[in-house]
Amino acid sequence: MNVLAPNFHHAEIAELFTLKYTPEAYQRVQEIIGLGEAIIPDLELLINFGTENFDAILENIEEDYGNGIIHALLILGELKAHTAFSTIRTFTQMPQDGIMDLLGDVKFAVLDYALIHCGFHNLEDMLEAFEDTQRNKFERLHFSQAAIWLGKLYPENREHVVKFFRSYLTSDIHQTFEEEQKLYDSRTFKGLWFSDGDEDFPAMVCSHLAIVQYIELLPEIEQFFAEYKAFPGIIDVSTIRRCMADSSAILDIELLPERPLAETYQWIDKTFYQERPIPAFDSPALVSKGLPEGMVKLSASSSTLVRAEPKIGRNDPCPLDGKKKFKKCCGAKGHSMCQSV
Repeated sequence: MNVLAPNFHHAEIAELFTLKYTPEAYQRVQEIIGLGEAIIPDLELLINFGTENFDAILENIEEDYGNGIIHALLILGELKAHTAFSTIRTFTQMPQDGIMDLLGDVKFAVLDYALIHCGFHNLEDMLEAFEDTQRNKFERLHFSQAAIWLGKLYPENREHVVKFFRSYLTSDIHQTFEEEQKLYDSRTFKGLWFSDGDEDFPAMVCSHLAIVQYIELLPEIEQFFAEYKAFPGIIDVSTIRRCMADSSAILDIELLPERPLAETYQWIDKTFYQERPIPAFDSPALVSKGLPEGMVKLSASSSTLVRAEPKIGRNDPCPLDGKKKFKKCCGAKGHSMCQSV
């Protein structure tokens, strides 16, 4: 089935399907943003096109419709198009694995950026979506992160956000893991526990409260961990304290919502599109010991992990079948097939 993009009132919006994330492309995006609020209906049309044709687009994913949706979400955020919030919210309800296929590794950064900057009038809607246990944890995390950022970017919301999450942390809805922790010991990976379901959701919420530095909630978060209500996985209370005390301990990606749009584009371009030379390693056999498969350290004393092999881009030709893009061929099966070619 072929998917036809809609006819836009502003022809410039159709260009978003073809633009990448280079400085030149960003310059064109800036020119399109310069058209102002008049393009918001067309941008909503583009997002609705993605929602209404979701399955068909995934079947034709090599057409790169995801590029247009990513640009539209970021532009709507830049324009602070609060009238588009419901359109974006509906899009977030699509199957999360499909959204990942469509938007790729930038999913969280892009969706959260749009929700935060378009949802400044919709804090209650976000909190309601967060409490909806019929949604999966990834949908709920989009809304919890957006609500948490609204409390920072719009200080008039902070007191309400603090009150809401204090109630969440001190409520009796959480299960404890003190007795169950041993059950997870058999499912560890390199010494870290991974949950099979939504067990780690509360700890992830605590982590984001720390990233946005809700220092007034630190006592409740510490008590939350002390009562074993946080899943004993990657996130622990020492990580929480470190983020609360020092913003330099926070990954740059986590701070994108409060930075200029240009930095978001630079992050996408630098992280996923620029070719980088393979670094020279001190001793791959030594510095890869005990690390996830395919990862090595830059040196024995380094804490930086990098790939032992260069990453294959989603839109690069698949080494196993040069006729198809990687995301359409081996992308769904992992890198192992391609890297062994």
